Amino acid sequence: MDVNQSVGSVLERQSTSDYLENRQRIEHRKAAQWIRHATRNLAAGAMLTMIAETMLPEAYLKGGSLVGLSTLFGFLTAILSSTL
Repeated sequence: MDVNQSVGSVLERQSTSDYLENRQRIEHRKAAQWIRHATRNLAAGAMLTMIAETMLPEAYLKGGSLVGLSTLFGFLTAILSSTL
């Protein structure tokens, strides 16, 4: 028996329900991974904003609460421009 024939016969044996179950598991893993990454990124952004507002008190006094957000957006812009 040829190797390609044996592989083909194994693939034919896999039922549609097995395929759908595997596909659902993969999609579930992707969704869980996306949620983990989104949570970590949100926490990192919040920490960067808090540090900017705490460590730059003079800028915070003159600029208000937008100092932290502008620092965060500047940081994100620097990361995006360096990756492109």
